[in-house]
Amino acid sequence: MLPATISVAGSWTSSGWKDVVLSQTDRTVKGHFDEYAIDGVVSGSKAYLLASRDGRYRYSVVLEMPSPHILLGYYSRSIPYESRNRQDLRLDRTGP
Repeated sequence: MLPATISVAGSWTSSGWKDVVLSQTDRTVKGHFDEYAIDGVVSGSKAYLLASRDGRYRYSVVLEMPSPHILLGYYSRSIPYESRNRQDLRLDRTGP
């Protein structure tokens, strides 16, 4: 694991995930994607997240930040991530 070179903290939106709020302390990420709780880490310039609901992990998410207002990546229903279940993901910043 590398030190974080990006911060994903803030409010975000996308077509698939309407309400996304993330906080980041050092490398640790917490927050929510709609009704899913988010736990994860930032390593270098990538965020690795797990989305859970009812105490069970449901999605794995990988994100990169090509600009301060955009997160691009993908998610999968597989834990750990499997490319056969991959869905592309774009999050646009709506607030700090």
